[in-house]
Amino acid sequence: MTWQELERQIQERTKAIWLTEPEDLVRLRNGVVDSGAGSYGSVFTTLLFAQSEIRGLAYYASTAVLNLARDSSFSLEQLKKMARAHFAYRAGFLNYVGLHELGGLYQEYFALLDGLPDREAFVRLTQAIKSYGARLHLWTEHVFPWGLGAHLVQQSPAGAKTVLDQVSRGRWKPVPYMTK
Repeated sequence: MTWQELERQIQERTKAIWLTEPEDLVRLRNGVVDSGAGSYGSVFTTLLFAQSEIRGLAYYASTAVLNLARDSSFSLEQLKKMARAHFAYRAGFLNYVGLHELGGLYQEYFALLDGLPDREAFVRLTQAIKSYGARLHLWTEHVFPWGLGAHLVQQSPAGAKTVLDQVSRGRWKPVPYMTK
């Protein structure tokens, strides 16, 4: 496969998930995790970590590498090393937690990375995979069970004062049971 073919494939996959939730994310949120990732059989933390790692990969790491690609003081070889260093762990982890399409696209990306002929090819391929990741991240934001944390609310000053007043009263004194 050429880098242009992979770029087209990634763009097609990005279009495919534009309005349709990716199948591997559906499986993940329904608790189908091939690797068994998750604490005590729960998928909640796995979804949370996946959501967070996709954000880190698609927005932070990819944006940083693409910004450095505009800086001519970084060579193409340095950019390739940075991409591998910033993307490989996160992409591997996301594959492990069940986002196999993303993991597979990154495996193809890494397979072609060293042979990319110029900066333009590097930027185009990296931008394509960043776009896929950004769209996947939006899906995780959309389907994440945010309501599960609704009971964990921030305290207002008045609420904090109420809690402090309750604590300041001292320990509760149990009422002795009557025994005969």
